[in-house]
Amino acid sequence: MQSKRRTFGALACMLVVVCLLSCTTANKGAPPSEEIAGAAAKDLSRYAFDPSTELVDRLQKAPDFLLSFLRKMDNVSTYTTYTPSPEEVAELKSTIAVLPAQYAGTLRQRLVGIYFINNFIGSGLTDYVFGPGRTLYFNLVINPEVLHHTISDWMTYRESTVFSTTSDADKATRISVDCGTQYSGLLYILLHETGHMFDAVYHYTPYMEGGPKRRNLRVTATPFMRGIWVSFDTPSRAADFPGRKGLAYYGLGHAPRPHASRAPDLYRGLGQSPFVSLYATMSWMEDFAELTTWYYFTERLHQPYEIRVQQGEKTVCNLEPMKSPLVRDRTGLVAWLSAPPSN
Repeated sequence: MQSKRRTFGALACMLVVVCLLSCTTANKGAPPSEEIAGAAAKDLSRYAFDPSTELVDRLQKAPDFLLSFLRKMDNVSTYTTYTPSPEEVAELKSTIAVLPAQYAGTLRQRLVGIYFINNFIGSGLTDYVFGPGRTLYFNLVINPEVLHHTISDWMTYRESTVFSTTSDADKATRISVDCGTQYSGLLYILLHETGHMFDAVYHYTPYMEGGPKRRNLRVTATPFMRGIWVSFDTPSRAADFPGRKGLAYYGLGHAPRPHASRAPDLYRGLGQSPFVSLYATMSWMEDFAELTTWYYFTERLHQPYEIRVQQGEKTVCNLEPMKSPLVRDRTGLVAWLSAPPSN
């Protein structure tokens, strides 16, 4: 497995990798027909869904109507089905077995299919599907590239895309994330995306972005976001820190990217906040997915999670977010993840 891992340098050359597109949740105000009219990809009855099957057996070729939907959504014509090797299927199966026990039941009941898509603009996408009574189900789309990189390389690449490197000072700055080498990037994708599914079903946050129309939705504070978030993507003043607003990954945002030479200040700000990653500061839904991911990764799987910023040969910032007292104060909200994994 390790022999096929690509280096971070090769990963950084990828031009079309966009990580962690958001999951969505339904609104009970609008009838299903308004949401799925003309979109077979949103209609559970169009899929051969069998909740009795093993999760790994839900890995399948994307039906033509789903592939067409994804191409149209991203305005990309090059999406094709990727057929994983037997070794890669085995990796998927073993990684699913590592997921939290609490996620397993939700996945068995609600996960329609797993689809590897070549050239996918994103490393993972969880998208909603409507079933009877407007019950939410989910499709999981995965870029097969995540199979070919360690989780450390994948997270290092993700962090690097936040910053521009136009000046010499920027080019001398390097951000790296140490998550060990035991797991591939696939584990991060599965943890984060199933976290979104769990949130959508059990409403740890009030709602999630990008889904069906939310008419007359009454947003109420939940224990997870209370005192931390004042709205979907606006933290409380006490939780915020300079430079956080407008951060974007993979060049998707409209605002100019901050210079890499500013990275030490941003990560020091992160270290004084209740957030476990810069990505977590983007919205309450990402905050939940990130905290659950890194709590489980460090506490249950006993893996490292350390962010390091170097300028030249000097380490100017070293951060272990899960050891932050402000982050630790929030872990009681996700302590149910400390149960044994789903295998």
